Amino acid sequence: MVEQSKNSIRISGSGTATGGMYDTVRIDGTGQITGDIECLTFTSNGSSSVDGSIIASEMTTNGSARVSGHAQVERFVANGSVMVEGHVSAQRVTNSGAVRVHGNLNAEEVNCTGEIKIGGSCQAKSVKVTGSFHIQEQLHADQIDITLHGNSDAKEIDGAMIRVVKSKFSLMSLLWLTRTVPRLTAGRIEGDVVELENTEASIVQGKRVRIGKHCEIGLLEYEEAYEVSPEANVRQVRRIGEG
Repeated sequence: MVEQSKNSIRISGSGTATGGMYDTVRIDGTGQITGDIECLTFTSNGSSSVDGSIIASEMTTNGSARVSGHAQVERFVANGSVMVEGHVSAQRVTNSGAVRVHGNLNAEEVNCTGEIKIGGSCQAKSVKVTGSFHIQEQLHADQIDITLHGNSDAKEIDGAMIRVVKSKFSLMSLLWLTRTVPRLTAGRIEGDVVELENTEASIVQGKRVRIGKHCEIGLLEYEEAYEVSPEANVRQVRRIGEG
């Protein structure tokens, strides 16, 4: 059933509605929006698709959702599976499921406790991941805090403060018959303060760098100080400014 008025759209069960400008859009069940949509709040509980772009103050999805265009929102909340085929621009991104962005992700704050895949670059002021990520190009943020629960990768990682650690064992993980050790793979990691565990990178550069256990680093370049764990492998160390 579709209830569509001048100010709102509500789909209960299954249905299709046309895009446009609304105050609220709510889907409980299976719903499709044809065309671009602009609203204050977009809420999807179930399965939804937007055949176009979306502009909203808040977008919340519980279940699965697809946007064929771009998403420009102040608050992006994903609880489930979300795919955006264009770019995402947001003030705050909160993900506790699986998010895939084919283009770039630009945000003030990204908080991920699931998995996020980005076909382009991710740029933010703060990025916190407790899970895994896959970024085809660059991850850039002032503050980057990663707790690895699965294999992750990015072409380049750049920030002021970069911290990567492996997740601690939980009761559930101890019950697994097999368990792979999560690992971050990157071509280049550069920051002012860099602390790494379980990381493989060709180049790591920073003012103060700490290479923790289970790291494989090709070249470490530091400006002020560095530390390497006995359980890490760094093939070459060079102080910036020295030959």
